[in-house]
Amino acid sequence: MSSEKEGTSATPETDFVCGIEASALLNCVASKQYTEAKCKPLLQKLRACIEKKKVVKFSLLPDEEATKRKPEEGKKEAEK
Repeated sequence: MSSEKEGTSATPETDFVCGIEASALLNCVASKQYTEAKCKPLLQKLRACIEKKKVVKFSLLPDEEATKRKPEEGKKEAEK
C-alpha cells in the first residue's frame, strides 16, 4: 500500500523520498519522443519536492549495491 501526500511518497517500487518524481523525470528524458518542453514540468515538480522534503543527495545504485545499503541511505538528510 502506498501513502501519497500531494503526489509525493515512497512506495515499494520507489523507496526514496521524491522517488516518484525522479522516476517520472528520468523516464521522460529516456523517452524516444523526448522534448525539453514535455520534461520541464517534471523537472520543476522534482525540484519542488526536493526543496519541500529537504533532500540533499540522490543515489542511483545498481541492484547488488542497493541490497547492501543501509536503510537510511537515500532518505532525506534531516532524518539522519
